Formats: sequence, structure tokens, C-alpha cells
Amino acid sequence: SAWQFLQKETTVKFLSHFDPKTGLARRSLFCDRVARSLTDAHKRRARYAVAVLDIEQLSGINDAFGRHCGDLLLQHVADRLKRRFGESEQLAHIGGGTFALVRDITRLSPEELLQAMHEHAVALFGEPFIIEGRTIPVAVKTGIAFHPENGKDAQTLVQNAEAALRNARATGERQLRYSAERHGEMLARLTLEHKLRKA
Repeated sequence: SAWQFLQKETTVKFLSHFDPKTGLARRSLFCDRVARSLTDAHKRRARYAVAVLDIEQLSGINDAFGRHCGDLLLQHVADRLKRRFGESEQLAHIGGGTFALVRDITRLSPEELLQAMHEHAVALFGEPFIIEGRTIPVAVKTGIAFHPENGKDAQTLVQNAEAALRNARATGERQLRYSAERHGEMLARLTLEHKLRKA
């Protein structure tokens, strides 16, 4: 019937924009939302930060306790993010154990920003998660990119935050902001590794 068709179409549309496990925006919708925030940022002299957080050892959690437990953990992380930031408009689940958020940081000094990031990290991941009676501590790595210095548009900002996350993973640091030099070094290293593997 037309009603079923509409329902199906709505579901397909929802699933293309939102992750069904967490109810958060997928990457493309998140980029659209970031782009909307940035529309007149230069006029308002506004600054934004995009952070991409990745749960460490998610595959280990899946292996130890089963995929079902890993999925529940993602829901719990999403719930804590929603509680912390209220606006799920500012949040996304990019895939796997990776989440993203965008914040207006115009009024924060660098010191206040670091302090806020520390407080968010403690509030979100300071306490372990209780999943079906199991206590699961969660550690995350974070990559951060700032507008306008690390990118003038949404796609670039999100990509650069992801690049910073990859660097944080590679260097073992907890959180890294995007830096073009470091990104260049890493690209060079990966290209070299790729060539060596093919040789």
C-alpha cells in the first residue's frame, strides 16, 4: 500500500542519515550540520572545534564479550555524549567505535578549552560502563581540528580531525590536534611502507 511504501521510504531515508544503533547522525549528515554552523562563522568571527573520538580496543571487547555487548557499549557511549552535550545535532557516529562532535569555542581561551576538554573526557569516560552486569572501562583516542586554521569548510575540518586521530593512534598519544607537518610526515611514512610492502 502507499502507506507501507511511505513507511519504507522514510525508514530508508532515516537509515541513510542516522545510525540505527546510536540514533546519531552518520558522517554525511554531520558534515552538512557542521557546514550549516560555519555558514557565517567568518562574519561572526566564530571559532569551532571538530573532535573525532575513537574507542580503543573495541574489537577486543567484541571478541571477549560478543558483538552484542560491543553494540550495547556503543549505545551507552552515545547516551553519555547526548547527556553531556544535550544537542545531538552536534554529534555523530561515524562508524565502528568512532564518534564525532562539533563545538562553538569562540568564547574560550586556549587554557579554558584545554580545561573543558579534560572535564568532558572525565565526565564521559572517567567511570567504566556497566553492560549486562559486566564492568567495562573505556579509553578513547581523540583527534581535533579547529576552524578556521585547520580548515575553512566542513569536509576539510572533519577529514583533518580524522587525520589527527590517526596520528594519535600512530604515536600512542591520547589526543592530538591536526598539524599539517605531522600529517605530511605520516603520509610520507605510509607511502614508504606501502612501497616497501610492494617491493
